[in-house]
Amino acid sequence: MTTCMSSPEQDMAFNIQRWKSSFRGAALCLGLLCILLLAGIIGLCVNFTGQHYCDERDQLQISNNNLTKERDQLQTSYNNLIKVRDQLQTSNNNLANERDRLQTSNNNLANERDQLQRETEKMNNKIKGNLALNGVATQSSLYGNREASDAIDGKRNTHYGSCTHTLKDRNPWWRVDLLNVYRITEVTLTNRGDCCPERLDGAEIRIGNSLENNGINNPSFVISNW
Repeated sequence: MTTCMSSPEQDMAFNIQRWKSSFRGAALCLGLLCILLLAGIIGLCVNFTGQHYCDERDQLQISNNNLTKERDQLQTSYNNLIKVRDQLQTSNNNLANERDRLQTSNNNLANERDQLQRETEKMNNKIKGNLALNGVATQSSLYGNREASDAIDGKRNTHYGSCTHTLKDRNPWWRVDLLNVYRITEVTLTNRGDCCPERLDGAEIRIGNSLENNGINNPSFVISNW
């Protein structure tokens, strides 16, 4: 029987070899753990970053939707304002046209008025004296054989035979149509001188173009004396 004996140097080398193997195993395990830890950290980071991006994407989508709605509302409001502006512009143009038409009509009427005024003044300058002589007289009623024209025959006699008379009317009137337009500056009345001058008390003189109510609607003038 053979017995193998080892020296102390050999035992020490063997122990060192075993220690190195154990160290390498521990280092390998530690490295694997570090790699696993790093992979876990990276996975967490990726998951966190992905979730963060998803949340941000959703917020951006909501913001984009809100902006789109606001844009559509603003576009609708803008379109409505454009319609209102166009309507106002059309109305303004119509009013401007109506104003111009009225201005033209007013100018034409003013020109016609001025022309008529000039013609009337020319006629008044040419015609002077008693305009009633060529007029047509009427009255509410006739008394006796008298005529309405007796008042404009040019005779200034104050006797009954030269004057016109009405019956006992409640509202008697006498009217003369001058057959043209004149500017009246003076009216002279001659009352009866033989009697009854009070019968003209309260009489009114009215001058105008209206024949309504026998001329009563025309302006009245104050009588200074008979």
